Formats: sequence, structure tokens, C-alpha cells
Amino acid sequence: MELIIKCSAAAIIASVTSLLIKRRNPEMSFALTAAAVCVVLIAAVRFAGTLSSVSRTVRTYIGNSDAQMIPLLKCLGISCVTKVTTDLCRDTAQSALASSLELAGTVCAAAVSAPLINSLLRLIGEMI
Repeated sequence: MELIIKCSAAAIIASVTSLLIKRRNPEMSFALTAAAVCVVLIAAVRFAGTLSSVSRTVRTYIGNSDAQMIPLLKCLGISCVTKVTTDLCRDTAQSALASSLELAGTVCAAAVSAPLINSLLRLIGEMI
């Protein structure tokens, strides 16, 4: 709980400071925003340990096969990276670049999840 409060405070301070300097120095404003994003994400990594316990629970349900777990984790990573970078692009008024990045993230997630979809289709085929 206290981590999200600290991250929120840092984000608000960085946002206000960025707005104050944006008119005179837009490059520094973007650099400040990007640095604040990095600080918040590094702080959030501290909770990755709880994700490993969830991962162990999921593995008990699906077995110890990495064929199902790896695509899920890759899709999670792709979605997080895509979200942050598209928001940074939109912050710099590069909406076309952000849209193309969203499309690239969607294509990457679909490609990464193809083995999972194939195994699901095989399972459905065996049930019929």
C-alpha cells in the first residue's frame, strides 16, 4: 500500500514539474517523464516475488509444462511494455507512432500466444 502511495506522489511531482518546464524545454520535460516512469517501474518490480507464487499455483493446475506458462508471461510482458511506451508517445503528441506501437504489440502478443492457441485447439479436437 505504501509503495503505490510513494509511486503516485513521485508521479504527481514529476507531472507537475514536467508541465512547468514543458513550454521552455520540451526535451527535458520528456526526459523527466521518462525517468519518473523508470523509477515507478523499478519500484513495482519489488512485487514480482508475489507473481512467482501465483505462477507456482498456476503450474500446479496446468502441470509443470512450460508450453502454457511461457506464452502467458511473454504476453504479460508485451502488454506492459506496449502500454508504457504508447503512453509516452502520446505524451509527446506522437499518436500515430503510439497507434503503430499498439498494433505491433498486438501482433507480437498474437504470435507469442500461437503455441497456446494450438494446444487449446488440439484439446478441443480431442474432446469432439
